[in-house]
Amino acid sequence: NQGVTVPPEVLARYVGVYSGIYGGGKRTYEVSLSGGQLIARLVGGEAIEGGLGAAGIEDGATRVLVPQSQTLFEGLGLGYRFIVDDKGVATDLVVIHISGPYKYSRER
Repeated sequence: NQGVTVPPEVLARYVGVYSGIYGGGKRTYEVSLSGGQLIARLVGGEAIEGGLGAAGIEDGATRVLVPQSQTLFEGLGLGYRFIVDDKGVATDLVVIHISGPYKYSRER
């Protein structure tokens, strides 16, 4: 699945830093735009007790986000949904794990 095409000006509205709680600890994602693709990088990810960690979610891991719709992306088996305001600018990022959705609020 090659996904769908999302215009670069739309992708640019999703670039930012998003933080929230996962497994009882703070987790932050940096979303950047490179070569016309969104890249998500986990920063400050803490080791999660109880085995919630998985390949690709350790600190510093990056993944290309492949568009499935204008706001939903897939990367390394996880879903990434951007919540946008009335101007189309992302306010939150919801990361969809097998254990459920986790919401990260945009910090900048």
